[in-house]
Amino acid sequence: MFTSLSKKLILFGAIAGTILSGYLSYQNYFIAGGCQKSWLSCGVGNTKVLIFGQPTCVYGLAFFIIALVLMLAWWKKSSRASVLTMMLLGLAGVLFAGSVGLYEIIGLKALEQGSMPACVYGFVFFAVILIAAAQSWMAKPTAITPTTPPPTELPKV
Repeated sequence: MFTSLSKKLILFGAIAGTILSGYLSYQNYFIAGGCQKSWLSCGVGNTKVLIFGQPTCVYGLAFFIIALVLMLAWWKKSSRASVLTMMLLGLAGVLFAGSVGLYEIIGLKALEQGSMPACVYGFVFFAVILIAAAQSWMAKPTAITPTTPPPTELPKV
């Protein structure tokens, strides 16, 4: 079901998103000052964006790792259900990263502070996954050729 191009795009989005969110998760947990010492922002000033006490990049990392594992599992064989699952995962990621990114841009005024929120980049990677999966969903299914010849008529007695 996944087209060759959509597989590559989904794999790219999942790998790039895993690297980005993994880097930010590392910054938040192991570097003093969190991602404030990073080249990307995940909040403004000392204000981190947290959900249930965890940085948002951790949730993004979970989403991207799931997408990566599912795409690798479906690389050889895929079905309509696998395409639908990837579309739903992409949609959930777009909604999550989009809403957190908007909160940082509008609510925390991140752009006025001179930094682009990392969630905006996550949004782009999730959008790539969603669009590639949707393209596969709408692609015309290929015809399946039978592996056995059709039955022939029985001889008349």
